[in-house]
Formats: sequence, structure tokens, C-alpha cells
Amino acid sequence: MNWKFWKSRKPSDQDIRLEQMSESITDLREQVDSTNEQMKKLIRLQFKSSKGMEDNFAKMHQLFQHQLEQDQWKQQVGEYEHKQNRTIQQLINLLDEFDRVADGLNEDQEAWRRLLAEWSQSLLDCLQAIGCYEVDVKGKSFDPSLSESMETVKKEEIPYQVMAPYQVVSVLKRGFTDQHGNMIRKSQVVTVKE
Repeated sequence: MNWKFWKSRKPSDQDIRLEQMSESITDLREQVDSTNEQMKKLIRLQFKSSKGMEDNFAKMHQLFQHQLEQDQWKQQVGEYEHKQNRTIQQLINLLDEFDRVADGLNEDQEAWRRLLAEWSQSLLDCLQAIGCYEVDVKGKSFDPSLSESMETVKKEEIPYQVMAPYQVVSVLKRGFTDQHGNMIRKSQVVTVKE
């Protein structure tokens, strides 16, 4: 019997090609699997980075909102300070008016003088409540950082007191500082000549 399939046969060209194709397919599968793994890693990395960017955008939005709120707060504080300064100036001007009226009263109008003194003290109390303090310069040596000398008098013109040179004799307009010692308005005073 002559059976050919039992005989060892020599690989044909087709068999060789099939084997090469099989190896190529195996290589391609490995490359596809490797590419899939890399794609999965890239997708995870992209997700993490997009999540990080989203978190950063959320933080930036919060910072922006915080900055807006802070700017609004600063604007409100500025407006409040402006109104407070305007109120202080109006109270000081009113106090000046009281002082001018009191200076213009006759000796027989002492009741009015006392009433104006009470009102002036009430205004001074209000000014102190909002952080504005009167500068006490009368009877002290002249200090140009606190006062402006509007006029001078000779020692001989003031016989009732011993006066030192440049001492403040009277206050024409009161001076004021804030709670930090910053000048709001300098005093206008009369001093003794040298």
C-alpha cells in the first residue's frame, strides 16, 4: 500500500506562508494589546489631568469670587470712611459756629454762653465716640505740628498771667486728631511774641 499521508512530507510554500502569517498575526495581536494598554493609561492620565484642571478651575473661581467680595468690602469700607470723615467735618464746623456765637455774646447773656458750652461739650463727646479727639494746646508752648499761629500778642498785653515766649494764649479754632494721632485739622491759635 502506498499511502502518501503517512510519509513525511516537506513543507510547502503555502505552509510556510501560513506559518509566517500566523506569526505576524500573533505579533499584531501583541501590538494591539500593548496599544490598548497604553490607550487605557493615556485615558486614565487624561481623566486625572482633566479632573485636576477642573479642580484648579473651581479653585480659581473661588479665588475670583473671594477677590470680588473683598473688593466690594473695600469699596463699602471706603464709602463708610468717606461718610464718617464728612460727618466729622460737619460736626467740627458746627462746633466752630457754636464757638463764634459764644464769643459774640455779651456778659449779660451768660445763660446762653452756658447753653452753648453744653452743646459744644455734647458735640465733643460725639466726636470722641467716633474717634476724633480735640487737641489741647491752650497754655502750652506753640507746636507747629499741632497748630497754626494766626496772630501774636506782646507779653505786656496779657497782664494776668506769666507767659513764656511762643506760648498759646487763645484758640481761634480747635484742632482735632483721630484715634491714631493723625491730624484731622490743626488748631488756629494766638501766641505770645518772643
